[in-house]
Amino acid sequence: MRDFFSKFKKSPKVFIIAEAGSNHLCDIKRVYKLIDIASEAGADAVKFQSFSANEIATQNPKYNKIKNKFKKYSNNLHSFYRKYEMPKHFYKKIINYCKKKKSFL
Repeated sequence: MRDFFSKFKKSPKVFIIAEAGSNHLCDIKRVYKLIDIASEAGADAVKFQSFSANEIATQNPKYNKIKNKFKKYSNNLHSFYRKYEMPKHFYKKIINYCKKKKSFL
């Protein structure tokens, strides 16, 4: 990783990172579209959120209830976050897609 960023340290150009968050909704075609949009907008990189529901929400129903407008998506936080985790098998596909497009890598 250090070698990747070392080429930017001496550059006067600002390095722009697009934030895609978890807007992929676990759909690889949507991931590719978000990469395309970031590339077309002139971003140098795109960042997707990578989290595990097990690490950020308890499965205990006593503590993970959803009470507001998000209830239409799930009745508890753990299952809500679980729906939007970046599937591990996406990582290699994302890298290959960026290499093919010559974007970001």
